[in-house]
Amino acid sequence: MLEHDLLVRRAGAPSRTVTTGLDSARPRCLNGGNKRFWGCVVIQHQGLARWHAAVRSHVAHDIIGLIAVDAVFHSPVVFSPQHGRDLVAGYLTAAMHVLNNDSFHYVGEWLSQDGAVLEFNTVVDGITIDGIDMIHWNADGQIDMFKVMVRPLKAINLLHQKMADMLTAMGKL
Repeated sequence: MLEHDLLVRRAGAPSRTVTTGLDSARPRCLNGGNKRFWGCVVIQHQGLARWHAAVRSHVAHDIIGLIAVDAVFHSPVVFSPQHGRDLVAGYLTAAMHVLNNDSFHYVGEWLSQDGAVLEFNTVVDGITIDGIDMIHWNADGQIDMFKVMVRPLKAINLLHQKMADMLTAMGKL
């Protein structure tokens, strides 16, 4: 991947990485402006800013407008991809209820012009969950692909049960 295709942010990383907040919609420089390392490459990511705002709001219905009609969701526990805005919104809404508690926070961010990988940590029922959200935006700035990966195994097992319970309660299963 070329320099101009990638923006990297890692909590506690050296100065050559992004230093602005995760929720910033401002253009960001790959290395904080230090041209000696990689040169300054600006990426403006409105879709990411909208995603962070929806997560911060803790209001699940805020995400429906972010999702494309033909979106696809890849679950860490369901083999088949889930297709369509309603299913994707259902899974993301359930995930917000299950994962987005007071301990949830993003700890890393890797961006391209039309996608992001967001590393997160949270604690659910005393189990620490480490995961990543892989998000792709279409030309209209809507999420058209969302993939979640989670570790460790006991977190996957807990997440499987909690998500099934939440989706059932929401009438999505």
